Amino acid sequence: MCFSFSHWLTGHHVGVLQLFIRKKGRDQRYGSALWSRTGGHGWRQTQVTLETHSVDKVLLKAERRIGRLGHILVDDVTLRQGACLWHHQQSDQRPSGRLI
Repeated sequence: MCFSFSHWLTGHHVGVLQLFIRKKGRDQRYGSALWSRTGGHGWRQTQVTLETHSVDKVLLKAERRIGRLGHILVDDVTLRQGACLWHHQQSDQRPSGRLI
């Protein structure tokens, strides 16, 4: 499966945006981060291919450093069948869709 999302990080205290998965089974803990980003310029698109037989839940975790000068935005979150088409985009425009 392809997990895709747009993200924007800015500011001195922006911190980190991370992607975690929880696998099916008795161990209900999330593993190590599959992907992370600290800082950035403009909107970026990220795609991560997930193994469908083992994924139970997907978690995007946004963490701001101490202070008020930082923003993390996530948009256009999708999950679709098949492997991702690995590409990276950068834009100053906000993507369409609902901001979450």
